[in-house]
Amino acid sequence: MKIFVINLPKSVERRESAEKQMAAAGVDFEFFTALNATQAMSEWFDGYNEREFMLNTGRRSSEGEKGCYASHLALWKHCVAIDQPIMIMEDDFQLASGFSAAVDQVTALIAEYGSIRLQEAPRRAETRVTEAGDFELYRYRRMPHCLMCYAVSPAVAQALISHSATINEPVDVLTKKFWLHKQPMYCLLPYTVFSSDHSSDSTVQHRVSEAKPVAIKLQRPFRKLGWELQRHFANAKYAIFKRY
Repeated sequence: MKIFVINLPKSVERRESAEKQMAAAGVDFEFFTALNATQAMSEWFDGYNEREFMLNTGRRSSEGEKGCYASHLALWKHCVAIDQPIMIMEDDFQLASGFSAAVDQVTALIAEYGSIRLQEAPRRAETRVTEAGDFELYRYRRMPHCLMCYAVSPAVAQALISHSATINEPVDVLTKKFWLHKQPMYCLLPYTVFSSDHSSDSTVQHRVSEAKPVAIKLQRPFRKLGWELQRHFANAKYAIFKRY
C-alpha cells in the first residue's frame, strides 16, 4: 500500500521530521505537495458555498482549509485512478512504536473495511469488530475530527469524491458524516499516530473569528440536531443490517 505525506514546500522542519520518523519506522512513503487555496478553487472544486459552510461550522472557511481539502481530494482521485488502497498522512505527526506493524495490519484489512484510521481520537465512540494481530479493529459510531493518518480504498475514495464538488465544510467534517456518504469508518487500536508540536502552527487553524449572521445563529442548532438524529439512525441501521 502506497503512503503519501502531505507537505507544503515551505514547511521544511515538518518535512525533515516526517523523513526521520518514517525512516526510523522502516516505512516507505512519498511526499505529496500540498495544494493552496488558489489551486483548490481553480482546479479542484466547482465552488465554495459560504452559507452552507457557516451552517456546518459556525464560521467562514480559512484559506488553509480549502487547500487542505483539495490535497485530500487529489489523493482520493489518485487512489481511484490507480485502483489501489492508499494511506494519507499530514506532516505534523508523531509516530508511536508499533506504527509499521499497524501499517501491515491496515494493508491486510483495507480491502474489506474500506477506511481505517491510525491517528489518536480523544472524542470518539466505537464498536469492536475484530482482532488484528496485536491490534483491534473498531467501527466508529461517532467519527472524530482531523485526518492526520488514515487509509482509504478506491470505493470509499470515490464515495467521498462524489460529495466534494463544492466546499460546504472542512474535509474532516465531510468524512465524519458517514450517514451521508454511506461508508463505515474504522480505527485500529491502540493508536500509533499522534499530533506533534508542529500541529500548533498549522495553516488550517488560521481562522477568522467574527459575529455570525442572525439567520445562521438560528438555523445552526437545527443543523447540528439533524446530524445527531441521522447519526443515531445510521448506527442503528448498521447494527441490524451491517450497512447504512
